[in-house]
Amino acid sequence: ELAPYPDEARARKLQGAVTVDMIITEEGAPIEVSVVESAGQVLNEALVEAVRGWRYEPAPKDGVNVRVHWRVRQIFRLN
Repeated sequence: ELAPYPDEARARKLQGAVTVDMIITEEGAPIEVSVVESAGQVLNEALVEAVRGWRYEPAPKDGVNVRVHWRVRQIFRLN
């Protein structure tokens, strides 16, 4: 899944890579989302906002769902 390219970024011809770190809960929800590689506020916010709405398959360990550290990187490029 990809975060949508923001109209403001397209209008300003912004490009770059954004990486976020997060914790995926036992229910598959991302929490504690933080930017660790920035491409500027507009693109950072686009990925953070998208990631907060995503849901993941919970990670099982010994038959029990556990929290995991997860990292997502997206490159925003003008087409």
